[in-house]
Amino acid sequence: MFTSQVCGHICVDLIPALDGEPDLTPGRLTGAGPLSFRLGGSVANTGGDLIALGAPVTLVAEVGDDVLGASLHRVLVDRDGPGHQVIVVPGGSTSYSLVIQVPGRDRTFWHHVGVNQGVDGSRVDPGRADLLHLGYPQVLPAMLADGGAPLVDLIRRARAADVTTSLDFCVLDPASPAARFDWARLLTELLPWTDVFSPSSDDLAACTGRPVQAGRDGLLGAAAGLVAGGAAVAMVTGGAGGLAVRVAGAERLRASRVLRPVADDWAGFSIWLPALPVPVLATVGAGDAATAGLLYGLLAGLGPEQAATLAVAAAARLVRGDDRLVPYGDGSAYRAETLIRRPG
Repeated sequence: MFTSQVCGHICVDLIPALDGEPDLTPGRLTGAGPLSFRLGGSVANTGGDLIALGAPVTLVAEVGDDVLGASLHRVLVDRDGPGHQVIVVPGGSTSYSLVIQVPGRDRTFWHHVGVNQGVDGSRVDPGRADLLHLGYPQVLPAMLADGGAPLVDLIRRARAADVTTSLDFCVLDPASPAARFDWARLLTELLPWTDVFSPSSDDLAACTGRPVQAGRDGLLGAAAGLVAGGAAVAMVTGGAGGLAVRVAGAERLRASRVLRPVADDWAGFSIWLPALPVPVLATVGAGDAATAGLLYGLLAGLGPEQAATLAVAAAARLVRGDDRLVPYGDGSAYRAETLIRRPG
């Protein structure tokens, strides 16, 4: 199986258990339940899901030299074992989100960017793996300096080393500087160098200002547009609306190390798959899980329909509340999980 690196955004999610609306009156003491400590961001989510699926993965993360950074590192080691590249930034503070979840209401996030402010890809050596996945450049301000030059440079360095490139987006905060960025121009420059692109319909709408129609036709059209723009494999996820995968021609696929062996099998492939009918207990990270499923399929040399179905199944496991994906090893668990419901 091919190897991979996952880099980009990582943070700690701190989630206090609350019985009701927090009281912010000065001097007031308000009771709270246990505090959940979870890893968040593309590096922890997509990278962790790939590891759980059985892929050889190295995570590249930057943390501060503070208690949160040490705790984040320890969680990674306890979860995955040693071997990840955790870069400690002297004097820096680790990125975190305080998640306020009031029963019966949508969550509120208080986010601290921390050392992610300076993540520009310069510490990533793409030649250390066969595939490089970068997640959430929208919340990595240094990646967007000089019109996104550091982001483009990292992707181009990877391609120059014959490393397959993979990119995923997140929804823009309308109040952030990234919301004023010319994403349409940057996509025009990035897509010809991006082998796998796996945004959600919301990600695309936030960046381009053009809504993506929910359901089969809208998702397939969006994925086709990304392939027309230069991507080799495009997957657009739409939550309950399922996901769509479109693939370029064989010549484009043969320009990528991981795609080269499956070029003839994947070339010109197109499919829309509905979301699996499971109870919805969680949604954050579902797109990351789908990305992990697609990338695992490519790394393991699966067929395109198998990889797309695995993406749907990986997202479904997260949505129904499973903390981890079942390791797939030789593929036996893949058949049991992904054939829950065949497309059609």
